[in-house]
Amino acid sequence: MNGLRNSIFNKVFDKCEKNIITRKLIYFAIEIGIGDFVYRICSKDYLEKRKKFFNENKERIEKNINILEDEESKEIYKKMILYRCKRKRKDFPCYNFENIYFPTDIIKLNSNETFIDCGAYIGDTVEKFLLESNYNYDGIVAFEPDKYNFEKLKKFAKKYERIYCFPYGTWIKNGTLKFNSGNRGGSSICDEGNNTIKVVNLDSVKECEKSTFIKMDIEGSELECLKGAENIILKNKPKLAICIYHSDNDMIDIIEYIHKLIPEYKIYLRQHGINEADTVIYCI
Repeated sequence: MNGLRNSIFNKVFDKCEKNIITRKLIYFAIEIGIGDFVYRICSKDYLEKRKKFFNENKERIEKNINILEDEESKEIYKKMILYRCKRKRKDFPCYNFENIYFPTDIIKLNSNETFIDCGAYIGDTVEKFLLESNYNYDGIVAFEPDKYNFEKLKKFAKKYERIYCFPYGTWIKNGTLKFNSGNRGGSSICDEGNNTIKVVNLDSVKECEKSTFIKMDIEGSELECLKGAENIILKNKPKLAICIYHSDNDMIDIIEYIHKLIPEYKIYLRQHGINEADTVIYCI
């Protein structure tokens, strides 16, 4: 179940959000609950499927709650699942637009980080990393398969040393996949894609061997990418910032997978978006 891509409401939202004035109006509507009302009307059947899915996985959800490190993470997780089922604003957890991928109460950067950015877009997260690290790092490896985004990423990266940019998607294994491009930060791997891209697993990329921090926001491909980085994660135990909001399955599967792979990871969860987007887990 892919909550963001299959919802009629969110397809309309994605198109409207491109205009700044329209985006502000949409955000206001979300804050006062109009957006949720529209969603409930337009996606009633989809919400029922969601409720059924989460009800069928109650035990797994409870185990994930117990895995999470602090009470804030547990509360956000419970409320986000409830919100995804009912889309009522009163259920929405506390959120913070600031410091996505680098929350100061969780992530502490060293001066010799090798930062891996999967879904680098045009370099916005790389730029944040540079600022947060005070430009002290060993290396940055950025993956962005959308051609338009990648050209902007390359232009940005040229200003700095030791930033390696690859026009690839990240996946469980090397190969080629269908890709839906031209959607700004929402370009994604999908069977109905309008072109084909090369994909690689992080374990096979030499520049990623010494990774100390991996971020993933790759439109629902996070779990496959994690599996393709298993050796690096087992060897280096890097800090992780992984988006889990792209599907209902991801809200459960990704926490389970990481905990099983590295049980000693402390796993936190924070909400950085005003709707279903930008739910991120942090593993240290």
